[in-house]
Amino acid sequence: MPGEKKSQFFKDKVVQMAAGAEYVKIDRESNFQPDHRERPNNQYPEEFKRRVARAASVNGVKLTWVGLRFNVLPETVKGWCEEYN
Repeated sequence: MPGEKKSQFFKDKVVQMAAGAEYVKIDRESNFQPDHRERPNNQYPEEFKRRVARAASVNGVKLTWVGLRFNVLPETVKGWCEEYN
């Protein structure tokens, strides 16, 4: 399907922008991994916020994808984009 090809292109862009970034892999089977989505905004390192904002600034990338990649809420990603871009 044409939509799948375009979707995969944007997912690949997120992966390229986030290369070398620190993130928590989402494992639906395990409840023992930390979930950073509940952390206060001031507990994230500045460099992490900049990497997330840079990954979200790619044209056509959805904030939900970036949020899943870095394990933060899309609203947080949006705020960091506005702050750092």
